[in-house]
Amino acid sequence: MTASGLPRDFIEASWALWRAPSPFNASTDHIGLVTRGRNTAFDAIWSDLKTWCDDPAPALAMGRINASQKHRKIFDSVHEPGDENGSPPDEAETLALIARLHLYPLDFQLSPSTNLEQAKQRCRTALVSETQNNADALWEALVQTAESARLGSGIIRLPRLLGDLSTRFGLKAHPSIAASWLSLRNLSIDQRATIEVALPNGHVVDRQRETAGLSHRLRASRVCIVIGESGTGKSALVARFLEQEFFGATHIWLGPDTLRAALNAAGRSAIGLDQELGLILDRSPGDDKILILDSLERLDSASLGKLTALLSLRATNSAWRVVLITQSGFENQLRANVSLADAPVQAVPALSAAAIRGALRSVPQLAWIANDPAILPLFANLKTLGWVVTAESSFREDATDAPTSTAEIADRLWTRWTSGAATTQLQRLLVQLAIRDAAFERSFAISDLATGDLAAFDLRSNELPLQVN
Repeated sequence: MTASGLPRDFIEASWALWRAPSPFNASTDHIGLVTRGRNTAFDAIWSDLKTWCDDPAPALAMGRINASQKHRKIFDSVHEPGDENGSPPDEAETLALIARLHLYPLDFQLSPSTNLEQAKQRCRTALVSETQNNADALWEALVQTAESARLGSGIIRLPRLLGDLSTRFGLKAHPSIAASWLSLRNLSIDQRATIEVALPNGHVVDRQRETAGLSHRLRASRVCIVIGESGTGKSALVARFLEQEFFGATHIWLGPDTLRAALNAAGRSAIGLDQELGLILDRSPGDDKILILDSLERLDSASLGKLTALLSLRATNSAWRVVLITQSGFENQLRANVSLADAPVQAVPALSAAAIRGALRSVPQLAWIANDPAILPLFANLKTLGWVVTAESSFREDATDAPTSTAEIADRLWTRWTSGAATTQLQRLLVQLAIRDAAFERSFAISDLATGDLAAFDLRSNELPLQVN
């Protein structure tokens, strides 16, 4: 840089890029020139030009520039090399180009180098360990990446760079997504906390065949759709499998409500995300990550349509695997998505008689039920089995009024759940919720309840199988 202006060859290259149909986009992109050291005389004049170019009135900006020979000389150093077929560019266009030009004076080649010390300190703060040795190694890796890019395509893509560095360094979240990544992790923790991988007494139902199938499919294609009827334990199976076979990976669990909000610009801010979900995931730290999307049958059609860009992660970012959990029959709608057309499907069937017997025998008071083949099919749903285990005191073998039929067992559960001061109203509420459950509506706002139902809910039995979040 000189007091007379910018290097002509750089300005000619800038005009060529500015006018090219691609890849430059004048509304979003910028052009920078890195120089060794500063020219203080130039810096002061350039700072004025940059300020004036931000003025929405080009005539006012040109009036200020023309009033000073120094400023006009530097303006001309950008304007004159822009001739195209003998015609100079419009002054307003030159102002627009100057607004997109940025200078970066650095002292990396000088000793001592302030910029080098600052760069290594930023490397240190980017690491989980924050050790100087690792920071020096990270800086060298960045320099090598830049050298390779300069000799190659000239392009460094941030997601790819983060993915490559994550295999060698323990990185924190990139500053552009750090706050959003923290919010997303917290949302994931909350979602995972709602999934129980064992029955209330701690017994874990054996699903070896399904676990082996899920492992094969997820490792072979890095994506898998898990299907099954409501209550068969799809989410529990996935959670237990991932914690056993991918315990070192980063797991991001998203339920339908959170996913719906994250896919919409208006909803993102409400859940603490200030970037698009795809961008957050693409720039996230770690070299082994799994995205689990649960209860997708509850997504509306608009949100399903927005999944395409998100699911393209698997093709563009090899650090991510994807697991999609949904009701049986809904997988065809998911596979209509181009990125899921060949996605393998793992079915989670109802519990086998052997698994049910094992679960019942894990509770001494329920062992006698395990010998009744007429009752076992009623407990093929994992959620139902969990309710029965919770209510084991109603089925004790030594009780004088032990139930003698499946209908009596159902009556016992019904009585247990609706006992209290609002029995009749609770019975009505449970029937309504059963209808909603059959329509795959898994949750509801308490504020949506009718006045009578709300009062009954407040007087509910502690045994009522409703969870309040």
